[in-house]
Amino acid sequence: MATSSHELPPFVPSERAGPWNRRRTAVKIRKLSSNHRASDAVFVDSSTDAALVVRFQYGPLDVVSLTKEKVDIHMLPPSKRLKWQLLDSTITDRNGRLNYSIPGEKVHEKGVYALKYLVKGDHTTADCNMFSLPAHTEAVLFSFDGALAAKFSIGAKDIQIRPEAVEVVRYWQELGYFLIYATRRPDTQKEDILACLAAHNFPLGMVVCSEGITSNDSGSLRTQLLRLVKEAKISIHAAYGSSRHIPLYQELGVQPELSFIHSKKAKQAGKKQDECQFLKDGFASHLAYLRSIPLRRPVTDISKILGTLSFGLSRQSAGKVKLSRASFASSQQAKS
Repeated sequence: MATSSHELPPFVPSERAGPWNRRRTAVKIRKLSSNHRASDAVFVDSSTDAALVVRFQYGPLDVVSLTKEKVDIHMLPPSKRLKWQLLDSTITDRNGRLNYSIPGEKVHEKGVYALKYLVKGDHTTADCNMFSLPAHTEAVLFSFDGALAAKFSIGAKDIQIRPEAVEVVRYWQELGYFLIYATRRPDTQKEDILACLAAHNFPLGMVVCSEGITSNDSGSLRTQLLRLVKEAKISIHAAYGSSRHIPLYQELGVQPELSFIHSKKAKQAGKKQDECQFLKDGFASHLAYLRSIPLRRPVTDISKILGTLSFGLSRQSAGKVKLSRASFASSQQAKS
């Protein structure tokens, strides 16, 4: 089955950057790089609002929060992928957070919506995806570090991916399941994770990171995944991870025969053998096994809604969006 890249059209702000709401903001963030991040979201019911969470921070370890400043929210609907639409303008709270709800009536169709948050003062941005899905969507969950990465590294750059990992993920995509990539890494590394997924041409899916830099990263990830199951009504059909994920996958309702675990101590696992399926010979033999058995397809084929997209290789990363004089002039002419 052919796949296409989830590439977004260029984003050009309609106005020049500035001014700041508060004079002290320019002094506080001077010479600091932006570290904004937005969480991917799932929307399942047009009678409710779509909740979005974004954090605007500057400097290493979030030393400065963007307090009480203007942010524009732009959206790219599934069927109108040529032009960004201004959804709303709002203001961050004292902690640099933005909790925003998109009215259900503005989410007209199923599919993936690209969202871009533009800080008015300096044109730095944050990006995320919002997936509008049917209720009771069935998903396959992949631990980024526990299943896909060949070995753990503190940084998210230059991560080695297990052989045949992409093929296994794509196999589940072609069956029609929604894909979720989960990691205990803080959301400060989300852009690097997305770059890794794009570089290896992984199928498009939701990326869930631990919220902020915290000592309880496992608890943060668990809370978010349980929220997907209980509030967004996502059913986790199968899951991939390491032995530390077995209790979590049980809590998420994954059946032992569909809980696939990488472990160097698989042969000595003992009593855990009846709690999961250990992948002793890697993804290559596992893929052959999947193709040899009759796997149940989901009730709703998500590939018919999202297509068989992969993460965009030329994805416009979060950061500062430059507005040239020519583009500014053309945008002003268009407005007039």
